[in-house]
Order: sequence, then structure tokens, then C-alpha cells
Amino acid sequence: MSSPPHAGTGVSGRRALWTSGLLAVVLLCACSTGGTATTAPTATSAAALSGPESAYGASPKSDASIVYQSDVVLVGGGASAVQSVSADGMVWTIKGSAGHIQDLVPGKIMLATGLGAGRILAVSTVGNNKQVVLGPVDITDVVRNGNFDSAAPVSLNSVMAYQTPTRPGLISSLDDGPAGSATPTVTGTQSQAPESVPINSPDTAAPLTPDTGPSTAASIQSPSGSVSSSPQTPTTEPGDIRLPTVEFNSVAQPAGWRLPRPEIGRRAAPPAVPGSPGSGVLPLPVPTPPADDVGAYTLTPFCCTTGAGVRLAYDHAGMRVSATLTLHLSAPTVSFRLHIAGGKVTDASIDLHGAAGIGVQFSAASTAGVKGNVARQRVQVPVAFTVPIGGFALPLTARVEQTFSLSTAFASPGSVTASGDYSFGGTIGFGIHGVTQNVTKVDNFATQTSLLDSIQAVGIAPVGLIFGYQAKLTVGVGLLGFSAGAWLSLVVRIGVTAASSEAAVPCRLAAINVQLGYGIGYEIPAPVAKLVNFFLSTFGAPPIKASGGITGPYESIVNKSATLPAGTSCQ
Repeated sequence: MSSPPHAGTGVSGRRALWTSGLLAVVLLCACSTGGTATTAPTATSAAALSGPESAYGASPKSDASIVYQSDVVLVGGGASAVQSVSADGMVWTIKGSAGHIQDLVPGKIMLATGLGAGRILAVSTVGNNKQVVLGPVDITDVVRNGNFDSAAPVSLNSVMAYQTPTRPGLISSLDDGPAGSATPTVTGTQSQAPESVPINSPDTAAPLTPDTGPSTAASIQSPSGSVSSSPQTPTTEPGDIRLPTVEFNSVAQPAGWRLPRPEIGRRAAPPAVPGSPGSGVLPLPVPTPPADDVGAYTLTPFCCTTGAGVRLAYDHAGMRVSATLTLHLSAPTVSFRLHIAGGKVTDASIDLHGAAGIGVQFSAASTAGVKGNVARQRVQVPVAFTVPIGGFALPLTARVEQTFSLSTAFASPGSVTASGDYSFGGTIGFGIHGVTQNVTKVDNFATQTSLLDSIQAVGIAPVGLIFGYQAKLTVGVGLLGFSAGAWLSLVVRIGVTAASSEAAVPCRLAAINVQLGYGIGYEIPAPVAKLVNFFLSTFGAPPIKASGGITGPYESIVNKSATLPAGTSCQ
């Protein structure tokens, strides 16, 4: 007997709105109507799923353990009802024989599988089948009532990689960020940042000052060591170069970096949406994804037994960069808890066990100087490493996604190499219990390999480079980018600059900033949302918002910067 198309009653209170001032994350989960779930979550290997389920995600159920929202449509047959999915992951073709297919109309929420979940933005008929364009949802758009607790940590050792190679907005320009993004004034030897920052996305491109305690706004330190937190209007002083504010789905953080100014590098516009919207076929998941080209980058992502990260190579316009960015892990597991009542989250937590440190290795060389600079680029790695979580009516996945940014400042042809490795063993996470909010962050950060000591640079003029990196763990439903659920995010910023190798004082500067953030719902960087909406316009679908749900404040794990010789300003 097929499941009813709509489960639950009423649509009021659908979105999880925390009490004013309570910014908390919640874990997406399958829920029960009261009490705790009777079955403990288990990490189900992909090999244990049926053919259609291994390709498209596990099928949902409707039973006494969960109350869905009234406009959720459970597609009869689940994964077996899916004919195909486009390579961008946004267009799902449902077989005409599927139960409740007539209820798939714009505005409803489709729940076909744990991956095939989202707000229906547009529907078209192709033969006997229906093509459904999905947009993002909040977890409380899907679930009205239920509790979900993990009785034991879920292992992330055996993952399957889902690739969305034609997803719009894989490369975007940081210049198209929200109007409210903050960038500090650079004046003399002092870089200044605003006391408060708007809620949009954090900078992951430039290091901040040594840590002075948790704050949603961070001061910036110039190489001279001066610090200020006075509000300023974003400007750039002649003689300095402004490096980017990178958006990674969270509270914005100001960023500044004093580098000798050759000229601002070229600001490449975001590339056109690859291929035709909804074209191609979603590749089958694999344990280890192959290298893939995204614009001028070749990316090889990896996860998760000993670490999550990406190896990248960039080769364009006389600039070559190779790098490996890694979040070290040791037998990682995730624990989580979620209570939803009346379409609102009342209790939640998520913890990542086995976090072990971060590492970076890179080399960059330019034959073109200023003209070859990479300026203000954000790159979404088009791979989600997933572990299906079985045992519940609503099939969940634990999912790791990655984003990075790159900016270079070469005043002339030259090269720079460096590597650093830092350890911090333990658990990172957060919890919301009633009106109490807590964040678990490591406090045993230690340098294993010094980034500063490793810098090697050659050139007749100064060089600089900044990497931003985000590893984001989500437990929920949906595919890459449009997933609903709770998330935990580790953001790393690493930057180096070096004076000319012919300078009287061969100054070197290195800085690292690591922050921990969390949230519930979804967030898409503004320029990416623009590209997605361009994509959707071809279907006549309404535009989506850049965010939904709630984001907690990012908290600092470490802020460190240093120069060689000590005390120099690297001007």
C-alpha cells in the first residue's frame, strides 16, 4: 500500500524559528511523534542499498515515528520511481507510474529519497514522466514532529562520493558578494575592522589577529602588529592591495592584508553556466572520485578515514599553482540529536569526533607577474562525500562538502612555496538545550611544521598568496548545495607574503586563522544564488533566496601571525 501523499497537519510554524537571540544549529533527522526514536541510527553501507537507492538515495517511509509537514509529497516507490537525475543534481525525472505523481506541483515539497528532497520550483511533462526542478528547504519544512537521537556515533570511514559536475556557480567572483560584506580600511600600518558584522558569509581568505576570545567580529592585524576594532568604511589605500572577503555560508568576517601593490590583479567574471540547464546525467557514486576540471582548476578531493581535503592544480595566463589543503581526521565519527515539535526545533546537538589538525602545502609560480594574478575566486568542490544513515522513516545522510578560495599578488614574475601542519586532537561540535547554547572546540592547537619557517620566494618584487578552505559536515537530506539539515563548519585561512629576494631585509610573513561555525537550514553565497536563479529562469521557475534557517556565530580556534625577521612590517 503506497504512502499517503501528505503527512502531518497544518503549515503554520513550518520554519524553525528559535527564540530571539538563540542562534543554534540543529541536526536534521527522521523524527517520531513523541518520545525518542525506537531504533538507533546505523551507518548503512552503500553496498547494502538496492540499485536505485545506491544511485539516488534511500526511500522514505510514512509511519508512526514521524509527522511530515502537510505539503510534503512522498513519491510512491521512492528510489524505484526515479527515472534519472540531471548532472547538476537539480532536475529529477520521476516515472509516470509513480504514486502521487499528480501531487508534484510547484510550491510543494518533494520527498522521493534521502537525496531527492526539496521545494518544487517547476514541473514539466516529458512523455509519461515528470521533470521536477528542486530548490532548497529547511528541515522544518519537511518534518513537523519527532525526536531523533544517535545512540552511538556514526562512522565516516566508508563514504560514497556523489558528483554534480555541472552544478551552476562552481566558480564565482568574490566581487559579487552581498552589499553588506565588510572589508577593513587600511591606513598606514593599521588595518581596522567593524565592531559588528552582517549575517551573510565569513571571510576565509585572510588571516585575522591573535585570538582575544569569542566574537562575531574580528580585529585585523597588519604586519606591524597594530590592532583596532573601530567601525570603518571599506576603502583601499593606494600602495596596498586588498585581498578578498570569501563567503562560506556564515557570519561575515572582515579581512585585510597589507601587501605591496603591483596593481590589482584581473578580476575574472564568474564563468557561464556549463552546459544546458538540467542536461547530462548524475554520475553514479564511487568510493574515490576521479580528478575533475572546474574552470582552470583540476581538483582531486578526498575523504574521510585519515582526512578530508582537496588537491588542486591551477594553470592559466602564466600562473601555476599546486596545493593540498587537508583537515586531518583520525577514525572520524559523528553524533547528533534533534527534537522537533510543532515544526520548531527544541533541542539539538552535533559533534564530530576524531578531528586531528590541518595542513597546507603549496607552490605558485608566475611568468606573467601582475597580469597572471588570480583575483578573488571562490570554488565549490563538486563532490559530496556521504554516508547513508539507516533505521529511520526519513533517510538521512552524513555529508562532507568542501569549498576553497584563492588570491595571488605577484608584482613581477616569481615563485613562492610553503607548507605548514598544525594539530588539535579531539571533538568539535555544538549543542542547544532549552535556552542554553554551547560550542565544543579544541584548545590544544600546536604547530608541527611552521608555515613561516618554510616560506621560499624568488622574484625581483614582493609576492603574496592567500588560501581559504572550508570543510562542512551536514546531517540531513538533499544533494550537494541544496541539503536540508544541521551543519558544522570548519573554516581555515592561510596567507603568506614575502619581500623581494633582492631586498635588503628579506621579510617573510605568515598567518593562520581557524574558526568553527554551525547552523541549520541552507545558505548559498550571493553570486552562486544569482547563477542558480539564472539557471532556474530557463524553466520559468521563481528565484530562490540565498539562505534559509539560522546561522550561529563563528568562534575562533586560533589566530596567529608572525614575521621574519621578528617585528618587521614586510612593506
